[in-house]
Amino acid sequence: GKQQFYFVVKNGNEWGDAQKLNSPVNNSNVMWCSFPQNGNLYYTNVDVESVYLSKYTNGEYLAGTKLNAGMHPYVASDESFFLYDNGGTIYVRFKKPNNQGWTNAISISNLVNTPNHEGTPSLSPDEKYLFFARYIDKSDIYWTRIDNIIDSIKYANFVLYVKNRISNQVDTIGMQFNYTIPDSTFIDDDGNNTLT
Repeated sequence: GKQQFYFVVKNGNEWGDAQKLNSPVNNSNVMWCSFPQNGNLYYTNVDVESVYLSKYTNGEYLAGTKLNAGMHPYVASDESFFLYDNGGTIYVRFKKPNNQGWTNAISISNLVNTPNHEGTPSLSPDEKYLFFARYIDKSDIYWTRIDNIIDSIKYANFVLYVKNRISNQVDTIGMQFNYTIPDSTFIDDDGNNTLT
């Protein structure tokens, strides 16, 4: 059968029956969800092995948007970053200023990621500690202080990538060619829109 999301409502000290989430999210095989304070739903779409985001709007979860990230997301309560794993490595992506999407993936630290397989990240309620699985001969749960690592990564220099393509340039064979690449061609993810 299909992997879908269900929820249970607690009334006083009693738990109700499991109810299937009435959302287009459940049109795919899904697992592993995480919620920031605003109620949005970050989850793994198993069919495409990627993290998705479903906005919580007017009491409903809308169809998910692919975030081009691995699996097992855990989002910060203020939605400023989310953790996930991909290929045995735990990554973080930060929300860009003015809701301009997310930064490129950044490996969180050699203190966490090893040549072994790390995954399924989650945070303590105060978001100071990371809990994750490490697979060596078997799966074990590990934990470490993470808030200082997240802060150091957030303001580090990021890998550059192309923001605006360079238009085709034409010149004559055998003639000297000179072209200045515009500053707006490349960008990093530190939020300053500069290369420094």
